[in-house]
Amino acid sequence: MAAQIPDPLAVRADLSVASPWLAYPSALGRLGEVFIAVIDTSVMTTDVINTLKGRLPSPLMAAMRTGLVRGFMAHHTWAEVPRVLTKRAGREKFDAGAAERIWWRSYVDVIHFVPTGSLPAADPTLERALCAHDASDVPTLRLASLIAPVVVLATDRDLRDASPAPHGQLRDSRRRARRGTAACPGGLG
Repeated sequence: MAAQIPDPLAVRADLSVASPWLAYPSALGRLGEVFIAVIDTSVMTTDVINTLKGRLPSPLMAAMRTGLVRGFMAHHTWAEVPRVLTKRAGREKFDAGAAERIWWRSYVDVIHFVPTGSLPAADPTLERALCAHDASDVPTLRLASLIAPVVVLATDRDLRDASPAPHGQLRDSRRRARRGTAACPGGLG
């Protein structure tokens, strides 16, 4: 029988022990220091895994719990994160069930999920270029465009490269998108 792995956030559920600021969850918000971030699945799954392995809330989780950071994610990521955690568990050797429990019990409550299917494309050319590489990132791009200016937390190269600055591969994708040769299968979002 495998050893029971405790939920790290249940072990340290009282975050006020770590810092006096954490005793007053909205104290930092009252000071006007609230940061808005759009978070991609790539960062979120890494954060959940680090929380599991470290057995303490991550800095991102602590910041969201205290109100210092308001995290927004595209609605589809609500179910995408557990799928990616399961896929990564095989490669990175961690308990996928424990990671999923942390996701559902701790993270889902502090993240704002936004339906993005009906949001307009802020930059159709940029959206088509991103879609040519990874259509699942388009909702995150739309959400960032809706809230802009905003920080996008992503380790995914496609999202990091999705900026107005010309980058080699993105520039080529934009060219194909303008010619109409880069189409997004299944629509944009």
